[in-house]
Order: sequence, then C-alpha cells, then structure tokens
Amino acid sequence: MSDVLADFTDNPGMLPPCQLALWLACEAGDPHTTVTALVDGASITAANRMGWNALHRACMTGDERVMQALLVSDGAEAALCAGDKEGYTPLHIAAGSGHAGAVRRLLAAGASASAASSHGSTPMHAACLALAEVAADGGEASLEKQERLFGAVLALLSAGGLLEATDATGADPVQALTAEQRTTLLERVRAAAA
Repeated sequence: MSDVLADFTDNPGMLPPCQLALWLACEAGDPHTTVTALVDGASITAANRMGWNALHRACMTGDERVMQALLVSDGAEAALCAGDKEGYTPLHIAAGSGHAGAVRRLLAAGASASAASSHGSTPMHAACLALAEVAADGGEASLEKQERLFGAVLALLSAGGLLEATDATGADPVQALTAEQRTTLLERVRAAAA
C-alpha cells in the first residue's frame, strides 16, 4: 500500500481529496494532476506522519515536470528545506534515488547540499550509500542505477557537496563505496573538472 493510501486509511476524512490527489500525482510523476491538485487547494507543505511533503514524494520518481510545478507553488521554499521525521530533505531523497536532474533542479531552487539529517548524514551520504547498495545487488539494472547515482554525486559536488562530510558516527560518504566505485568516482570527478 502506498504511503498516501496508508495516510488515508489511518486518518479517514482528515485529508481533503485534493491533498491525496497531489501526493499520488507526485509519486506517479503526473504533472497534469499535480497542477490540478494545487489549483484545487492542495498544500505542497502538508506532510504525512513520516514528515514527507509533496516534494519528498516527487523526489522518489525524480519527474522534473512535477518538481517544477511544485517549486513555483506557494510554500515551495518551506517544502524544499523541510526534513522528514529523520531529518531527510527532498534533496536527500533525490540524491539517494539517483535522480541527477532532480538534484540539480533542487539545488538551483536553493536546497542545501550540506543539509544534515538527524543522524548527520548529508545528501552525499544518501547517494553514496545507495551506490554501495547497488554494487551489492549486481546485474544489468544495477549498472544503470550506478550511472544515475554517480550523476547525482557529481551534481552535489558541483554545488559544494562534500565527500569529506561526516555523519554522527564519523563516517564520510566515500567510506560506503567499494574500491572500484571510489576509482570510478575519482575518474568522473577528474573528467568533470577538465
């Protein structure tokens, strides 16, 4: 069951239909319904019990048309900076999902590449941890996802994201990567700088 439906089941009658429509549209990457729900009065900053707002949800799919509709809406700045119950911002979600275009769009809108969750992890940590998980999975699909995640890491680096940032345990993002991923990342950074 999607979080949206769980929210509705746990709180019947509490959320207006336009809010549910917005959340579903954001999760589905549906820009038309996103705009319609916003016009109908849905709030970009309304959050579920986990603290996820519409922008968090849009970052799961990384649909840039949906994100653009949200980022020009009332409350966009608050939604952009809002952390969920763990302190993860929409940028954490986009980075950890490997949506480099979404990462760039959020950064251009003012998201902080150094935003820290309640555990001290940054969006760079989210991207590198996802890279490590993908490497463990293997397979053709994982190679494609690794490419997307490397793109997210490079987008964060270009906006001042740090590979040296440490979380609450003292771990930096690179510690999660395999030796091969570290080498690939270094090559990509050098190529981007050239």
